[in-house]
Amino acid sequence: MVFAVPMTQVVAVAGEPAYLPCDISTQDEEDAVLLVLWYREDLGTPIYSVDARERDFGVAERWSDESVFASRAYFLPERRPAELAVDRVRATDQGLYRCRVDFKQAQTRNSRVNLTVVVLLNARLVCKHGLGPRVAAPRDEFEFCPTLRPLKKISSHLPTNDI
Repeated sequence: MVFAVPMTQVVAVAGEPAYLPCDISTQDEEDAVLLVLWYREDLGTPIYSVDARERDFGVAERWSDESVFASRAYFLPERRPAELAVDRVRATDQGLYRCRVDFKQAQTRNSRVNLTVVVLLNARLVCKHGLGPRVAAPRDEFEFCPTLRPLKKISSHLPTNDI
């Protein structure tokens, strides 16, 4: 018997965080999550893991592949469904991901996420300095500015509206 693996569509803007959902819930109070593995479609090995096989899930060992997400990824098990958060998502992060959850008793659960990354081109930004806002050019040049916020889209892959 072949089971369909559920697919979720996630759209994120380059430079912003992306949240990839993964259902780690269990119906049985006696059951527990032992291992969560994240894969990217084009790679044969895990890219992120949460390993609770020898410890409580709250203090599980987390690992992220340095060549994929490195320190940009972190797991949010308290969310429903749980999520793999990826900070400062990049165009190269776009693709199909699979989350595999191994339980102590229940059958292994798989889910898929299709991540689409939208790259805004020539976005104008506002950065407040001293006496007031200052219009600045491309987002990546001003990552240091904590008050940075999009002002208006000039051209992009999305409809032209105020952000």
